Amino acid sequence: MPLSDDARAFLNELMATPGPAGLEAAAQHVIRDYLVPRLGESGDVQLDRHDNLIATIRPPNSPKIALLGHVDTIGLMVTSVDARGVLRVSEVGRPRAESLIGQVVDVHTRGGLLGGVVFRVGDGEKKAEVADLGIDCGFADPDEVKRRVRPGDYVTWAAAPRELGDGRLVGPATDDRAGVFVACQVLLAAAAEGSANGPCLSAVSCIQEEGPTHLGAITTMSRLRPDLIVILDTAHAADLTGEGAVKLGGGPIIARGGSVHNRTSEALFELAEELKIPHQIEPVARGSGTDLEAAIQFAGGDAVGCLVSIPNRHCHTPNEMLDPADLEMTIQLLTRFVGDLPKLF
Repeated sequence: MPLSDDARAFLNELMATPGPAGLEAAAQHVIRDYLVPRLGESGDVQLDRHDNLIATIRPPNSPKIALLGHVDTIGLMVTSVDARGVLRVSEVGRPRAESLIGQVVDVHTRGGLLGGVVFRVGDGEKKAEVADLGIDCGFADPDEVKRRVRPGDYVTWAAAPRELGDGRLVGPATDDRAGVFVACQVLLAAAAEGSANGPCLSAVSCIQEEGPTHLGAITTMSRLRPDLIVILDTAHAADLTGEGAVKLGGGPIIARGGSVHNRTSEALFELAEELKIPHQIEPVARGSGTDLEAAIQFAGGDAVGCLVSIPNRHCHTPNEMLDPADLEMTIQLLTRFVGDLPKLF
């Protein structure tokens, strides 16, 4: 089913709201303000002290399922202001340095947003790294920059979401606002059914996946203690470069191997085939590079997890690309899967 105008407006607002790891509150408020009136009395929406968001329906029921996406994005952080007034930066997450050169950015200062342009400071002969980049805020007086900007201020992209050919969406933050969006839509679809007999279902928008700590997955899963965790993330679609098998518009990507619970992933494959939903396979020989492993460990007990990803072209740049058809297919698959899940447990 095509995304509704209401859902598309939510997705655009979510993509447009800055939120690098450590600065997620504004994006979580967008999600809360979207879910609360649509769930009404059928659901409970909570923000914790870390700025994780958890929305739950049918809390007394079993099994307990958590659909977990991460709301934080890549970005930069100011480390110093040099004698010329140039901001020197380090990475938040793993942005592709060369894709940042020439980008207009916003510096999140205590006095409000301050614009700037990223440029290359270091040796132009080697491949650019974030340490080679600086930000020009336009001021002639370096002391004015130093009065406004402090080390630790976050830097985000000023790019706005827009629609390209075939209705594909490009903009910042699709990783992993796409996964959070899918979790919210599946939760709303389950709530709309009005059944009191389904599983307890939580949509979790967690913080700091892009950082090294997986703090959001750890704190939310240790609190929820679900039976099954479905990690919703994005995966790099390299169909234009030939670097991988993932294709934009090819449908949800279901992981196999590693920490993935194989019986659950096989159930997803079988259901996708039954519903004739195009889908793709991601082999996970070692770590998944997502919140999956931390979430399973800290959920405790007999918790198991699986990983479903949405294709994302130009991943970890200021202009990532989604195909709405991939979102629609992922929502369709997981909405049905959640309804069938008690048969598996």
